[in-house]
Amino acid sequence: MNERSTSHEDASQALVARFAEWAAERDDIRAMFIVGSRARTDRPADRWSDLDLVFLTTDPEPYLDDGGWLGGFGPVLLTFVEETLVPGIRERRVLFEDGRDVDLVPIPVGSLPDMRAAAGDVIRRGMR
Repeated sequence: MNERSTSHEDASQALVARFAEWAAERDDIRAMFIVGSRARTDRPADRWSDLDLVFLTTDPEPYLDDGGWLGGFGPVLLTFVEETLVPGIRERRVLFEDGRDVDLVPIPVGSLPDMRAAAGDVIRRGMR
């Protein structure tokens, strides 16, 4: 592993730690986990891979309706909301000024079984 990829991995791990600390301080968030390439072990993420964070919350709408809460993680260059491959679940996509690319998927606590059924392939490939 070269110095550039090590630096990128360190930045990614630091970002995950910041989101974990933030989530731990929120009463409405019950759990947070990583899916996608950053969670896979068979074909790990490369330096261009985004970070996919799913979090279980009692109320996902504030995280989708307004992106102002993202400022605590760094200057936001671009953010928007789009549908995921799971019917009825939306995600907030974020590109930070420093190039970090994060997909944040707030899901209602009660919908985890439905999401697991609908997104089984993604979860089977990696979740941590």
